[in-house]
Amino acid sequence: MYRDHPPGTVTVGNYSPDADKDLALTTPAGKTIIDILPKPDLYRTVADWIDATEHGAANSKETVETFPNESAGPIHARCFMAMPGERLPGDWGCILDFHGVPVMLDLMIPRRTKDIRTLQNSMRDMIRAARPVSK
Repeated sequence: MYRDHPPGTVTVGNYSPDADKDLALTTPAGKTIIDILPKPDLYRTVADWIDATEHGAANSKETVETFPNESAGPIHARCFMAMPGERLPGDWGCILDFHGVPVMLDLMIPRRTKDIRTLQNSMRDMIRAARPVSK
C-alpha cells in the first residue's frame, strides 16, 4: 500500500486499503504498519532529525543498531522504542542513511501484540534486503 502523507511517505500494511477513506486515518485496529519516511525538510541534517526525535521520544528506549546489507555494507541506525500503552499502540522507529538517502522506518505496533520481536525482525529484514533502485 502507498500513501503520500506526509509527502514522500510509503506505508506498508497487512490489510487492504479502503479507497474511499484517507489512508492516514484508516489503519484498522490491531493491524501492523511500517511507514518509510524521508527526512523532513525542516531538518538540515540527519543529526538534526535524530536530535529532534530524541527530544520527542523522551519516554522511549534509544538504541544504536547496525544492520548488515548486501548493497550498502553495514547500516548504522538510531532506533527509538515506545512501548504500547493502554490507549496507544507502541512503535519502533529507526533513522538511517541508505546510499546517501536519510530515511526513518517506523513500525507501528498494535496494543495487543504479544511478539514484538517478530515484528521488529520483519523490519530488520527489510533493512537487510534493501537495495538502491536501478535507473
